Amino acid sequence: MIEDEDSWCQGQMFQGDRACSLGAMSRFMTSHLGDSDYGEVVGAGCAGLDILRRRLPAGERFFIGSCTGFLDPIAVFNDTHTHAEVVALFQKAIRVAKRLDAEAIAIPVEQGPYDAPLPVPA
Repeated sequence: MIEDEDSWCQGQMFQGDRACSLGAMSRFMTSHLGDSDYGEVVGAGCAGLDILRRRLPAGERFFIGSCTGFLDPIAVFNDTHTHAEVVALFQKAIRVAKRLDAEAIAIPVEQGPYDAPLPVPA
């Protein structure tokens, strides 16, 4: 959504059809409202935001307090860096997410004691 610089903005979540990095994630998640997999989409979107935050440079990972609340570090990065730097951060986060997803798929799921079927009363 923000790969094309003409679709990206700074200083606000949205400017017409343009979006900042958080706005793009918000549009992605809300575009699936009403879908049967909406919970999975939101879960993936939130995980993606967490991965993005963890890929920020070490000194830029903190929420910044202001008189109106807290600014998300992704928004601060979006507003203080070039389009190329923001896209590079997204690409890095996507590579990490794909690697984590592949690792999660490869890990066998073990059944715990709470996963066993409940006994049926006679």
